[in-house]
Amino acid sequence: MEYILMGFSFLFSFYSLFKLNKKYYYYTPLFLISIYSLFISFASLGIVTSDFADMWSSGGVLKNSSAVSLYTIFIIFSFFTPIFCIEKIYGKYKFELLKSFNLKSFNEKNILISAFIVLILTSINFFSLNKGILWENNKYLLIGSVDALKNVNFFTVVVQMLSPLVGVFAVLILATSYSLNFKKAFVLIFFPALFFIFLKIGDHSRYSAMYILIILISILFLSKRSIDKWVTIPVFFLVFLGNLINSLEGRSNVTHGFKSIVNYFDNIFKFLSDGKIFSIFSNIFEGAFVHGEAFNYTYHNYPLIFKILSLSPLPSFIDGYSNKGHQYSFFLHNYVPMGATGELLIFGLPYIIFYFSIISIALILNYIALKNRKNLIFIISIFLICLGAYLQFTYPIRNCFRFFYISIFLCLFFIYMPRFRWGR
Repeated sequence: MEYILMGFSFLFSFYSLFKLNKKYYYYTPLFLISIYSLFISFASLGIVTSDFADMWSSGGVLKNSSAVSLYTIFIIFSFFTPIFCIEKIYGKYKFELLKSFNLKSFNEKNILISAFIVLILTSINFFSLNKGILWENNKYLLIGSVDALKNVNFFTVVVQMLSPLVGVFAVLILATSYSLNFKKAFVLIFFPALFFIFLKIGDHSRYSAMYILIILISILFLSKRSIDKWVTIPVFFLVFLGNLINSLEGRSNVTHGFKSIVNYFDNIFKFLSDGKIFSIFSNIFEGAFVHGEAFNYTYHNYPLIFKILSLSPLPSFIDGYSNKGHQYSFFLHNYVPMGATGELLIFGLPYIIFYFSIISIALILNYIALKNRKNLIFIISIFLICLGAYLQFTYPIRNCFRFFYISIFLCLFFIYMPRFRWGR
């Protein structure tokens, strides 16, 4: 079964790559899943290993290799089938990143207003955080949780829960303003974007690398300056690698927060001196080992309330997840939660069907957004789908599933509200 998975992974990787080369970019999530599945097949055969996974894993991906392979094949087809079917019904649609995409859709006034909103949300987030915890704490990813709040109320909890997404918009606006030379918006968004980047660096979160990757990709597609091609983009790529290494090496440290940023280069040097440079790839796809480990815990019993709240599209202050569901979260290690694919396996078939049905809807609406020439919405939507697809192997349903919901909401709102024409 492991070799069958490898065969399917290669097949769909090349198939989706062929489609991407033809500029059918709605196949991007399938390409990501296929590459991830290929790594899972290597892990199930013992071809690749992870030093970090060896610290907490009982070798589930090897012990349960046949079951892991079969489940992963199902996931591949869950991402392939909706796109293949909708394409057969309505035809193929290319997306010319620079020709088809109208830069006039980036109205400077709209960008400035967006920057101002992000600035307000960032200010609320900053002043509501416990400055002691923000400066120094001994719990991995504590800063991003409700426990880091000094003032707990409706607004602060909402902003804290949305802070990773606010950070995404902050760095996206920063890169857009820089690329299109929107000086006022750039000045307004500079410190909020910097705050979120350093916040995640101090928290040793991989969001710190993702934020830099967003900036890099945005500049790559939007900027026409020659200096960006030869200087800015290579520099940001090095920063991306540095942030990724810092998050991987620093997450097991006893000190987190802004104080730990002084150890940034020490973490990188330690990582490289220990000969771990080639383990970056296995750490990027570390979810393969989390994914396989779930089969060792199929006996675990989650209460019904946790299952329902995990799949809820509502924030915690509305559905009460923080009070009613969070305590039932299952961890493989102090800082290794059960992934979404693992939780679904334990939840049962009805929840698996619901989960992948929502993903199918998100993929179909993403295609329809491109078909209707909602180009900006298509870009944001496909980014959210890819982010959710990547995180589902490593993080719980509650952390990644909402990205599919947000993608669906954006597409529905802008496709069926004709007065909004941002993507044209």
